[in-house]
Amino acid sequence: MKRISRKATRHVRRSSSQLPDLLGRLVAARAPAGREEEVRALLAEALPRGLALSGTPLGSLHVELGPSGPRRLLLAAAMDQPSLMVSAIDDQGRARMRSLGPVVPRSLAGHRLRFDGGVLGVVACPWEAEPGEGVMLESLWVDFGVEARADCPVGLAACGMFEAPLETLGGNWVGRSVASRALLSVMVGLPSKLPRPAIPLTIGFLAHASVDDRGLGPSANAVSPEQAILLRPLPVESATGGGRLALGRGPVLGLPAAADSGSRRLVAWLMTAARRSGVAFQERVLAAEDPALRILQGSAQGIAAATLEIPAANLNTPAEMIRKGDAEAVQELLLQLLRRADQR
Repeated sequence: MKRISRKATRHVRRSSSQLPDLLGRLVAARAPAGREEEVRALLAEALPRGLALSGTPLGSLHVELGPSGPRRLLLAAAMDQPSLMVSAIDDQGRARMRSLGPVVPRSLAGHRLRFDGGVLGVVACPWEAEPGEGVMLESLWVDFGVEARADCPVGLAACGMFEAPLETLGGNWVGRSVASRALLSVMVGLPSKLPRPAIPLTIGFLAHASVDDRGLGPSANAVSPEQAILLRPLPVESATGGGRLALGRGPVLGLPAAADSGSRRLVAWLMTAARRSGVAFQERVLAAEDPALRILQGSAQGIAAATLEIPAANLNTPAEMIRKGDAEAVQELLLQLLRRADQR
């Protein structure tokens, strides 16, 4: 990870302080993969009226901005959140779970899960289990306070979400999937801050994206962009060649290795525009095996793609944390990139 140092950094606009208004509602909303209706409704309500909206059969939401024509840019982020699905119920009425999307099993014991209909359960593990690296999801169960299978208040395939509302901790936000929810809040604010982009632009809120990026391919096929920027969280625990990522150092610009001409043009535009933006950011080279990158580059259109990532601590746990200033910097950097899109 390489930090871009600057003698002077532009202050992020205070209008981005509106982020928490929508963020709290998005963190509280339920959105397991394939059941994103609640979040999709919140986003549609928050968008300015009169926009051209479309979507995919999976449930993704697309917002079309700017002129029509070729060289369309896709900005995309996931609507769904990692969750747990009931895979079995034992004779004591306890549920065994499988994950929908990435979760950290060792972080779950003792936390509450809220299921459809408001049913509450508590994640438990065997007393002899030592907390730490060895905890597996298969060794955990959800206790509903009953003693027989017939009394279990949920059935197979019921989805549970962590009970972790948005909280403020110093200069940080903490809560369930707060990193991905902050990115959605940033994206939904773009049409009002940049109502007439100079380029054909699609903002894509993706359904089923946290499970193997399943929603990305259908959206890419529907939009047919030339280039794409994926907005996603990145764990601060990520080891890199230049050290470890840290909260508060700004967003992370993930760049492809630029093996083809389309990727080289994308990298040149992003790096020139980002360095001129005055917004502090970090950069990294995306691995060739990055699943989302392979989906886009391997599509029929051969879409050149990069990422804009927000650093997150405890990613995919009930206590996920981001720095407020990093979320605001993501918004400002995006606006500056779009205003310099003619450099593409």
